[in-house]
Amino acid sequence: MIANAVKRFQFNALLGNLSWMMVAEILSRASRFLTLFVLAASFSSAQYGSIMLALMCHEILRVFTQLGAGAMVIQCHNQDLERISGNAMTLQWSIALTVATLQIMLAPQLASFYSNPDIESLLVTMAVAHVIYPLVSIKVFRLQRANRMRYFGIASGSCIAFENILVAALVYWDANLAMIAFSKVAAAAFWVMLFFRAESVRIRPTLDFSTLRQLLSFSSKVFGSELVRALRWQADSLFAARLLSPELFGVYSFAKSASLGISQSFSAAYIAGSYPYLSQQFRDGNWSRAVRLSMMVTSGILVVYMLQAILAPWYISFLFGDRWLQAVDVAQLMCLVAVPVLVADMLAMTWRVQRRVGLEFCYIALCSSLLLAAIAITMPATPLDMTVLVLAISGCWVGIGIICLVFPGLKNRYSIQYA
Repeated sequence: MIANAVKRFQFNALLGNLSWMMVAEILSRASRFLTLFVLAASFSSAQYGSIMLALMCHEILRVFTQLGAGAMVIQCHNQDLERISGNAMTLQWSIALTVATLQIMLAPQLASFYSNPDIESLLVTMAVAHVIYPLVSIKVFRLQRANRMRYFGIASGSCIAFENILVAALVYWDANLAMIAFSKVAAAAFWVMLFFRAESVRIRPTLDFSTLRQLLSFSSKVFGSELVRALRWQADSLFAARLLSPELFGVYSFAKSASLGISQSFSAAYIAGSYPYLSQQFRDGNWSRAVRLSMMVTSGILVVYMLQAILAPWYISFLFGDRWLQAVDVAQLMCLVAVPVLVADMLAMTWRVQRRVGLEFCYIALCSSLLLAAIAITMPATPLDMTVLVLAISGCWVGIGIICLVFPGLKNRYSIQYA
């Protein structure tokens, strides 16, 4: 009887986290469709591609602000929480200032590399957002650690919805590319407003070299995984921006946003809800049951992604009209890419919870390298060719993950422990 009650509680905890993250996702997806609709109607294919390219470069650089301090704040033992939090804040501020400066310096070079002068001013403006998030980043991590996913889900969903609605409103008022950058900075400020009082504890930056070394030892590997994961997500677009014409890149970017972009944000919400739950169950010694429950929920989500692929031609035609019909085939295949991507990300996340961050990094790095090499060798010339290649390679990621699971020597070799 007690065992059944514990099992129900654990299942409810996972579904509770997931349900609140889905509330966030519903808010963000509803507003995202509005943004997609306005952008698709207001800009040409080439301009849409410029927007996506600038956002892509910004998000890749933003990964550097997420050096992995959050993972250790969420996973560390209770007696180490205050010590880890103070040093993590110092690390967050140092990196945020560095990345903001780096983005401003790289903006002209990126604009020149992609022969797209429009992205320079966008990148310079969006760099301001990097130095806003550290005001509450540690509070957000502690909120996740405490499994307060109700507040986190509603607040994060509200912030994403705010950004999307603001983009749509500003672009509708004035179809200017600069409105995208202004919305990004405004969303960062809104994020701080939502989370500033979420944790009553006051966290001050501290500097303890012993703790900082411990933090960097774990965080650098987590950061490496996040960086190569971001490259894996953006590798096709980085190459497509160079290989395809501006118009075709715009079509490819739209198809990706209207398909994989939707499912990936859903996956991110699911993983964000699962991570603190699995971390707590791992600390409490309930790992096997937690993994089984997680696998059940993941299987259900994969079915939803397959249904999305079937429905893609209908909702793209209905929402965006005949102008974007050439993106339908690409969007359908991109929906299917979400299936192996979620499997790979869930495998990597479970290894992180088990503190096998070395294995996580090697796995994600291998997946990313395989995709980059395949694109560099084949040099796809059309959006459809690029999508077929991405789907084929992403299927290989699942096979690599299975090999990592059945090879027992990897467990001890790539584990990392911390006090």
